[in-house]
Amino acid sequence: MCGIAGFFGDFDSDLLDRMGESLSHRGPDGQGRVLFPRSKKRVGLAHRRLSILDLSSAGAQPMSLERESATSKFKGHGLWITYNGEIYNFPELRRDLEDKGHQFFSRTDTEVILHLYAEYGAEAFSKLNGIFAFALYDGRDSGQKGGIKSGDLLIYRDGLGVKPLYYAETTSGFLFGSEIKALLCASEVSKELDLKSLLFLMTYLYSPAPHSPFINIKKVEPGQWLLVRDGVVNSKDYFYDIPYGQTIQTGSQSEITENLREVLESAAKRQLISDVSVGAFLSGGLDSTSVVAMMKKAKPSQKFQCFTIGHENKEGIKKNDLYYAKRVADQFGFPLTIVEVTPKDFSSLAQVIFHLDEPQADPSAINTLLISKKAREMGIKVLLSGAGGDDIFSGYPRHVAVQLEKIWQWFPDFSLRGVGKASQLFGVKSGHSTLMKNSKLRKAFKVFQSLEWDLDSRLSSYFMCQFPGAISPLLGDRFKALKLPHSVLEPFHRSLDRHEQEKDILNRMLYLETKHFLADHNLNYVDKMSMSQGVEVRVPLIDREVVDFVAKIPSCLKMKRFETKFIFKEAVKGLVPEEILNRKKQGFGLPIRHWMNKELKGLIEETLSESSLKQRGLFNPKAVKELIEKDRRGYIDASFVMFSLVSIEVWCREFLDKNHSTFQRKDLRASLPL
Repeated sequence: MCGIAGFFGDFDSDLLDRMGESLSHRGPDGQGRVLFPRSKKRVGLAHRRLSILDLSSAGAQPMSLERESATSKFKGHGLWITYNGEIYNFPELRRDLEDKGHQFFSRTDTEVILHLYAEYGAEAFSKLNGIFAFALYDGRDSGQKGGIKSGDLLIYRDGLGVKPLYYAETTSGFLFGSEIKALLCASEVSKELDLKSLLFLMTYLYSPAPHSPFINIKKVEPGQWLLVRDGVVNSKDYFYDIPYGQTIQTGSQSEITENLREVLESAAKRQLISDVSVGAFLSGGLDSTSVVAMMKKAKPSQKFQCFTIGHENKEGIKKNDLYYAKRVADQFGFPLTIVEVTPKDFSSLAQVIFHLDEPQADPSAINTLLISKKAREMGIKVLLSGAGGDDIFSGYPRHVAVQLEKIWQWFPDFSLRGVGKASQLFGVKSGHSTLMKNSKLRKAFKVFQSLEWDLDSRLSSYFMCQFPGAISPLLGDRFKALKLPHSVLEPFHRSLDRHEQEKDILNRMLYLETKHFLADHNLNYVDKMSMSQGVEVRVPLIDREVVDFVAKIPSCLKMKRFETKFIFKEAVKGLVPEEILNRKKQGFGLPIRHWMNKELKGLIEETLSESSLKQRGLFNPKAVKELIEKDRRGYIDASFVMFSLVSIEVWCREFLDKNHSTFQRKDLRASLPL
């Protein structure tokens, strides 16, 4: 895992150093840069290294097959790469390449990518099983394949979007980086806000790709690659997509279960490859416990260090995540470190938002940050996580709720629209129906209100934390040009259009789950928080081999008689303790609803004060004040709306109010007041 950045255009060479320095937290173990003059435009590649495989200097980047030093200012032509990630099937790929006569000088997966491209061209990267973001420069005089020309720059992001990658097109040329802050080192990159992105955040708690908070900065989408020629994006395409809508797995339930278990165990074993210490997140839930169980089976004699979160139990739950995490760790004989989280940790919110790059409104990011910090202090640079299991196996409550679509299909469209319209009117008269204090009523009204929309819009609406009707009164005049609710549905519609051949409703929803909620929300904060501490997080449950297999399992086995993750539970029986298989799902979260009105009251009052909101000019101060008052009186539950507003304001202070020198801190990890 590392940090990458670079450009193709008319930029100063010093910019390359500034971009690399802005990512120093992602790669504290080494750095490198190369610069290629190409008439008036130049290609620059920067790298910050977090050493995981082949800790020797042979793994230094940017890397070339020509074996030139990565420290000199100018380089000759050839193949060069700056790469962030892990390729889990690189040993197999390397053996195949060696059979074809390729010779290797290192034990890295980075070098395998270069040889793979030299052999097959751009189509080589569909062979990769891993998590990655990279830029490959082809400066060879000849040997290109598939329409690639000498001097082209290729940009790739892995198929599930585990590793982030941003880019910007300016009048001076093209820039890319692992994080937004690297791009903001260039004065050519505009800081104009993408108001639609902020609207997404208010609605979903995150902004779907390709949007970012800046209108000039875009995300490379999961499984997408860009061809950059002469400093301009020449083309965009997808080299990988989750194979929904293809041939369904055949065989009996028991046969599919057994095959799934083998695929899962292989993925966990594959992702343990490392030249440094490996640990694991352990919440005590099904997914993290399954990963830890498979680590135990892969290496029975090794005692992997596990980490979990502890916090004051405001909900009064007798058997919470901490209880189960302790039980699992004891059963497997693994040491467990409990990282306590308190409201005081929110004093670091500005640093959290700074590292997130985007104003995500999920306090779980702090959990990941604190665990990663503790792991690094204990000398552990790699952590395995259970992230993604709910997203591919149907583990969320909304996956149960979407089964109602089978019922709605029996009703005429006009009757559904009538119920939806009536619910919308009730929402207007009642103030904020989707902010009801009673969570069950709130979820029911969200379902009823969505009946006014078509099927794809209803599927998209399940991902809304708040409906447009609850958000629109809070918006300032600058948002009036945006059309609600269609503006917030557009990214999800676009994704569904790519899988028109998949007719199964649950599978269509799971596709949205992986494309947006998983990639744009969960994986984004997991990467940013862990890499802020120089820790790599791997996600074996969404290993490509696992995802490809699960996408073709009949949906009736993913959810059977309203039982979530049915086939996954069957596959891990015997590995996972019975009480974990049968426990009710709990989020890996914090008592944010309680804290917002108690310990964090001062934070709310300061960031969302009338003077602060007026000065920023994004939101209606009167409406925000009314929202806060209703929440505190117990009329509604607006905790996540409030946290969204706070996140946006804090983000604006970090990324708009401060000058560019803010993004070149010498040691960002040391600056965290934790």
